[in-house]
Amino acid sequence: MKPVAIFQHTDIGRPGSVTSIIDALGLPHTLIEIYKGHAIPEQPDAFSGLIFMGGPMGANDDHDWLEHERALIRRADAQDIPVAGHCLGAQQLAKALGACVRRNHRAEIGWQPIVVDAHPVAHEWWGPGQIPHY
Repeated sequence: MKPVAIFQHTDIGRPGSVTSIIDALGLPHTLIEIYKGHAIPEQPDAFSGLIFMGGPMGANDDHDWLEHERALIRRADAQDIPVAGHCLGAQQLAKALGACVRRNHRAEIGWQPIVVDAHPVAHEWWGPGQIPHY
């Protein structure tokens, strides 16, 4: 199976439990450290999925690499490659797919359960049902 690409935006925004979850699912993964200058791939088809981590910046900030990530997300979506986002990554995913991203009136911190969509690709990647808290 192709690896899952994990995009890390800052030194402190490490994937943490994400790698434990991916390892528990028996999936290979590769870390793309944007803050160290790693290139954002042009095409997503080298990966079985994409995960975008957080950072202090927002999806509406003026950084060229943010649009490069969103273009990759759109290409992945067009190819039915799963994409997940945490914090900034969730903003990127939403904005890439056409949602309005704006500052929330309250902070969102912590882990929440993931409910897997009833789609064959989602079940192949995550398995059926709900992913437990880690």
